[in-house]
Amino acid sequence: MNKGIAESYECFVKILKVLEQLGAECQVEEGASEAEISEYEQKIGYKLFEEYKDWLRLTKGIEVSLGSIFVQIYMPDEAEDHEDGFKALIIGDDAGFKNYYINLETGKSYVYDDDFGTTEFDSFEELLLRISSMSNSFLLIFLPLNFLFYLLLFDM
Repeated sequence: MNKGIAESYECFVKILKVLEQLGAECQVEEGASEAEISEYEQKIGYKLFEEYKDWLRLTKGIEVSLGSIFVQIYMPDEAEDHEDGFKALIIGDDAGFKNYYINLETGKSYVYDDDFGTTEFDSFEELLLRISSMSNSFLLIFLPLNFLFYLLLFDM
């Protein structure tokens, strides 16, 4: 098991626990077995890179919904033809503003953002770190706002 992937997973689980306390709906699917991963590779016609397999061993999906905020990372049904001419797995999104995907030919991961275009990562682990850092940034903004709302609500 890749240590960075395991740490990213643990970070997501911690973030989800905080978000649940704030009223978010969070789901974490169980991990995939070796047989499921093998069947999946046959289905899509590509061998998966080890980092992504390690992630799938931990979870087949994570989903978070809090108000208008929605983020999901999942095990897609099929590989797709990317407009840049390679096979890709779209593995997640955040309510349509960002898409997360993996190039099945190179193993590089990407975030496509409607406002900023495409950002390339050399590994799936780097992509997970980016997503978790965005989640942590959200918490740093949201928690103080939530606390202020609490103070205003109870006239403190």
